[in-house]
Amino acid sequence: MSWLRSSKPLQLHKHSAEILLARTWLSARPGRVLATGISLGFYGGLLLLSLLVLQENKGKARRLPAALLAPQEVHMAAMDLVCPVVSPGLEAELQSDPRVSKVVTGYRVRAFDLPGDENGELDREAFYEGNMQGWIPGKRMELLAWADGFEEGELSEGQWPRETSDGAIEVVVPNHLRWSMNVGDVRRLECDTGVYAAKVVGFQAMEPAFIATRESQRFLPWRISRSALERLSGGKPRASDLRVFLKSDSERSEFLGDWRARVKGLPSSLELWDQETIRDRAVQSMPIKSARAIAFALVIACGACVVCIALSLQATQAKERVNQFGLLRSLGASGGALAKSMMLESTMIAGIGLLMSSLLALAFLKAVPLLGLPARLDGWSVVMVGGVLWLGMVLGSVWPSYMVSLIAPSGVAVETTGLRYASVWSRRWMRGALGCAAITIVVTLLTPSGSSWRALSLGWLGIPCIFLVTILVTPWTTQWMTRVLTVPLARLTGTHPLVLKDQVAGGFGRHTGLVITLAMGLGGFVWVLCWGASMLEPFVVDAKLPRWMVSVYPIGLDRSETESTLSQPLLREMHPLVLVDTRLDQPDAPEGTSAVPTLVCGMETSFARDRLPIRFVSGDRSTAFARFAKEDVCWVSEWYATSHGIEVGDQIAVAVPKRDAFGIAMTAASEETSDRGIAAKHYEVTGVIRLKGWLMSTKQNKTRLQSEPHQLMVVLRAEVVRRDFRTAYANYLWGDSPAAESSDLLNFQEAISLKEATRRSRPVREAIAAEVGKAVNLTRPVSFSTREGGRVTTTHRSVQADDLARLRVALRGEWGGAAVKRLGWLPLTFLMLSLASVTGSLVASMRVRSREIGVLRSVGLTRAGLLRLAIAEGLLQGFSAIVVAIFLGASGAWVLLQITRIVGFDTRWSGIGAGFLIPWPWLLPGFALTILVSVLAAIFAGLRIGLITPARLYGEEI
Repeated sequence: MSWLRSSKPLQLHKHSAEILLARTWLSARPGRVLATGISLGFYGGLLLLSLLVLQENKGKARRLPAALLAPQEVHMAAMDLVCPVVSPGLEAELQSDPRVSKVVTGYRVRAFDLPGDENGELDREAFYEGNMQGWIPGKRMELLAWADGFEEGELSEGQWPRETSDGAIEVVVPNHLRWSMNVGDVRRLECDTGVYAAKVVGFQAMEPAFIATRESQRFLPWRISRSALERLSGGKPRASDLRVFLKSDSERSEFLGDWRARVKGLPSSLELWDQETIRDRAVQSMPIKSARAIAFALVIACGACVVCIALSLQATQAKERVNQFGLLRSLGASGGALAKSMMLESTMIAGIGLLMSSLLALAFLKAVPLLGLPARLDGWSVVMVGGVLWLGMVLGSVWPSYMVSLIAPSGVAVETTGLRYASVWSRRWMRGALGCAAITIVVTLLTPSGSSWRALSLGWLGIPCIFLVTILVTPWTTQWMTRVLTVPLARLTGTHPLVLKDQVAGGFGRHTGLVITLAMGLGGFVWVLCWGASMLEPFVVDAKLPRWMVSVYPIGLDRSETESTLSQPLLREMHPLVLVDTRLDQPDAPEGTSAVPTLVCGMETSFARDRLPIRFVSGDRSTAFARFAKEDVCWVSEWYATSHGIEVGDQIAVAVPKRDAFGIAMTAASEETSDRGIAAKHYEVTGVIRLKGWLMSTKQNKTRLQSEPHQLMVVLRAEVVRRDFRTAYANYLWGDSPAAESSDLLNFQEAISLKEATRRSRPVREAIAAEVGKAVNLTRPVSFSTREGGRVTTTHRSVQADDLARLRVALRGEWGGAAVKRLGWLPLTFLMLSLASVTGSLVASMRVRSREIGVLRSVGLTRAGLLRLAIAEGLLQGFSAIVVAIFLGASGAWVLLQITRIVGFDTRWSGIGAGFLIPWPWLLPGFALTILVSVLAAIFAGLRIGLITPARLYGEEI
C-alpha cells in the first residue's frame, strides 16, 4: 500500500484536491482498505468465474458446428421414438437432387453397455464392486455404422472397426465417452437379439467443445462396422441417418428450405441439421441457459454484497472524520468536494477489488483445470466485473457522501445515532420492502400460470426483488433480533444489556451492512440446499414401494414361464409387470415440438391397490380403481398432466411399437393407424396420480432403451398392455421377498454408504436372478418382431435384479444428498473468506465509538469486558444474519422451484411433483459456521481495541 502513502504532490487537473483527500483517507487505514478489497475480490472472483463459464460455453457453441459438420454437409436423422428409421425411397430421391453430390447411409442400433469378458459374460466384480457398483444395470448406448466405408472424423488412438462376421464386436468410442476405458478393453452388449462381447479398438478424436445438446448427442455414438450392426439388429437394418454432401455450400439454404417442407409429416420425424441449425440450438441449450441464469443471479448477489460493504465502510469513514470534515468546510472546502473525494475513494477500492478478483480467478483456473476453462481471463468479463464492483461501491457511497455534503463549517454530525434513529429507518425500509414485494407479486400474477411468461417474470423480476427485499428488510430484522436477543446475549457474555443495545444502535448502519454481508453467503447456502432437497425428494424411492425389481431382457416371460417363476420360494411375493418404452402420439403437435417419452406401465389391479402407495391428485380413488379393473382406462403421472392440462375424462393417444412378442401376430384389426403411419391406442384418463420415486425405480432395469428420460407414466391394466402393445406376459417382476428380508444383513439403514449397501444386497440380488434362471429356460429360441419391422430370434435372455432400498440409500446419501450438500459449500466458502471484511468492519465499528468505549473503560470496563461486549455484538450479528439468510435462501429456492416446474419439460425434470422442502439438519453446519465467523471476527476486534488505553480511546481522532 506504499502508493497510498506517497507524499508527492498531484498535479493532474483541477480536481487534484479531491484526489489528494481520497488518497489521504485511504492511506490512514490501509488494513481496512485491504480487507475491503479482499472481500470485494471474493465476490467479484465468483462472479468472474461464472462469466468465464458463460463465455466459454458460448465459445463452445460457436465451435461445435464446425466440429460436427462441414459447411456443405447436411445431416438427416430419423428421430421418432417408436420407429426411428428413414422412409423408404428417400435416399434415392436425395440422390436425384441436382444440388447433391453424394449421400451416405447410416444405420443405428441401441444396446446396453456393461462390464464383460471375451465370452460376453458379465464381469460381476467390475459390475458390483467397480464404479458402477451395480447401480445402473447397463448404460444405454447408441451404435452407428456407415455404409460405403465412410469414416467420419479422425481417430486419436487405435483403429477403425473391421468388417468381420464373427468374434467380438469392434467399437470405436468418442473421447468424451471414454471414461476409464482403454484400447483392448472388453465390454458386454445386451440388445434385442442377444448378448455380445464388444472390444474397444479405438477412440474418436472430437473437438473439446462438447455441448449437451440433442444434436451433439446424435453425432457421438459408438462406431461399429456394418457387419457388426447387422449381427446386433438380427438382419439387414433400415437406415436411420443420411449424410448429404452438397456440390456447393451456397446452395445449402435453398436445399434445406425445399427438403424441410418435403419431409414434414413423415412418420420418421426426420430432422435436418446443418452448421447453422446446430449453432442456433447450441446457443439455446440448457448449459448456456443455466450459465446465463447463474451469472445473472450472481451479478445481483455480488452487487448487493458490494453495496452493503461500501455502505458499511463509507459510513464508518464518514463518521470517523466528522471533525475533519467540519474543519475542511471552515477552511473553504465545499460539501461537493468532500463528497467527490468519497466517490473517488470508492473507485480506488473497486479497482483493488477488481485486481483481487482477477488474481483469485486466475489462481482457481490454474488449480482446478477440470472445468475445461482456459487459464486466461476474458476481457469483456473482467470489464463487467469491474463495472459491478464500481457501481456497487458508488451506490453504497451515495448516502454517506450526501450526509458529508450537508456538513456545516461548524461540524454538524454526519450520522444521527441512537435507538430512535434505528427504529425510524428500519420501519421506513420495511415499508419499502413490502411495497417492492407487492409490486412484484402483482406483476407476476398478471402473467398466465404455468406459462413461459410466468417463468420469465419470476426469473427476471422475482429473483432481483428477493435480493432487494432482503436488503430492505434487514434493518427491521436487526431491530427485532436486538430486542429479542439483547438480554439473553448480555447475560451469556456478562455484558450490561443497555451497553450492548447502545453499541448496536450507535453503529446501526454498519451493523446492518455486516448482517447483510454475512447473510448473502449463508443465504446462498440455504438457497442451494433448499432447492436441491426439494428437487431430490420426489426422486427418492418411497419406502412403501416393493423392494425388489427384476428385469428379463429382451422380451420377458410368457404366461407359463411367469407362473413357474412366481412359484419359487424367493419370488412368491412378487407380481408380474409389463413396461413399454414409447411416446405420446401427437400428429397435430406444432412443428418443432419434442416427442414426449412415455413409459406405459401394465400392472394387476390388486397389486396397484394393495402394494403401491398411489396418491390420486385428481379423480376419485374408488371410482378410478373400479373402472381400472373392468375397462380400458388409464392413469397418468401428475407432473406432465398438471403442466400440460391433462384432466380426468380426457383422451390420450399412445404410440404402439411394432413388435409382437412370442409370435403373437399383428393384425390390421388390432391397430388404429394415424395419418402419419404410426399405430396408436387411445385411452380415457380416470386419474392423475402421484407415485413418489417411480422415475428412479423404473430407471434401473432397461426401460429406457429407445427414448430419453420419461416425462409421462401411463398406467394400464396388465392385460390391456399385453393385448394392445403385443408384449410378453411379463418383462418385469416387482415385489418383496420375505425369505430374503429375513437376513439381518439386508436390514440396513439409509445412513450406511452406497458401497456397503451394494455389498449387503448383492447376495440376494444374485440369488433372485438365479431363481428365475432355475424356473425358466432362458436359452430357448424366442422369435419376435423388432420396432423396425424385422423378424429376429434370440437365444439369450438375461435377468437382473435390483434393490430399491439400496437405491434409496444412494439418493439420500452419497450420490444424491451428498451432491446437493457439496454444491452448498461453495457459498459457505465465500462466507468463510469474508472473515477479513467482517473483522475489519467490527474493528472500525468499535473505533468509531472510541470515545464511548473510552468512557466505559475509564469507569471500570476491563479488556475482558470489552472482549465480551465485542463477542455479544458478533453473536447478535450472526443470529440476525441467520434469520435474514433463511428468508433469502428459502424465498429464492421457492421461486427457483416454480421456474423449474414451468421449464421442466425442457430440462427433463420429468415425472415429478416437487414440493418445497427446508432440510433443517443439512443447514445446521452453515448456521454454525456463520456464528463461528462472527465470533472470530468479534474476538479479533475486541482484542485489537483492548490494546488501546482508555485515554487514547477517549481522545483519539481517527
